[in-house]
Amino acid sequence: MSRPALIPALAALPLLLAGCSSWFESEKAPPCPRAALVDGADRVVRYAGEGRTPQDVAFEARILGVGGECEFTDEQRRVVVDMELRIEGARGPALAGEEAPLSYFVAVVSPEGEVLAREEFVTEIPLDEDRAIIIEELEPEIPLPEGRRAASYTLFVGLVVSEEELAANRR
Repeated sequence: MSRPALIPALAALPLLLAGCSSWFESEKAPPCPRAALVDGADRVVRYAGEGRTPQDVAFEARILGVGGECEFTDEQRRVVVDMELRIEGARGPALAGEEAPLSYFVAVVSPEGEVLAREEFVTEIPLDEDRAIIIEELEPEIPLPEGRRAASYTLFVGLVVSEEELAANRR
């Protein structure tokens, strides 16, 4: 499992909320940034080849949840979020092999809606059985300018999907 840092983003995302996580909060620390799934990027159906029938499905995947806790450093001017992302995969009839390759992203968004950082991660879901759940661990870090609270930032999470997949998910 990876523990990468986020890198600056070049373009904004369509940021539509599908749901929010609940973060574990310490009584001593200020509230953590909230996490939200991007509408339409929380699930995907991948096909083997050009066909789009149920027999052509290689696998399906969906984000089950995102959560974690945060730690403040540098006199509360930086927050490190210990995130866990739970992803479920289901084998389709057309899956060749026993693993489903998948990419997901995490984006840090400012209170004004500006994407401050976005990074993609590659993983595989082992599907030697019909279904499996994996847990990805991440540690995004957010510098907090003077006067800003961690709770005013949002961590958007989603699967990397094509335009066709996004449109199908939003229907």
